[in-house]
Amino acid sequence: MPKGGPWLRLGALFIDFVFIGLASMILLLPLIWLDSYTYFDMRSVRLIDVLASVAAWGSFLLINGYWLAKDGQTVGKRLLGIYMVCYETNTVLPLGHVILRRYLPFWLLSLIPVLGGC
Repeated sequence: MPKGGPWLRLGALFIDFVFIGLASMILLLPLIWLDSYTYFDMRSVRLIDVLASVAAWGSFLLINGYWLAKDGQTVGKRLLGIYMVCYETNTVLPLGHVILRRYLPFWLLSLIPVLGGC
């Protein structure tokens, strides 16, 4: 199985961001509409930030969960023909391993400004 170079992986990541961003925007349209017609204090803004992050995570799992579990691919990786496999055995990594080791730490780090306050 050919390895994806850094530029190919970066391209796949960009494609994933576009898909996840569009799906998240669709999920968050009610909140965006509500925000434009009502006044929110800072606690509400933080809640919206957390909900946006959860919507992005949910969108990621809805869009990529099946392919990650089955083939070790996200939408971007699938379009570019690359996979996430175990380095030693060249087999698809279990979905739990992929989520816990590759995606969850970055998602949790992204929440630090939201949870930390001003």
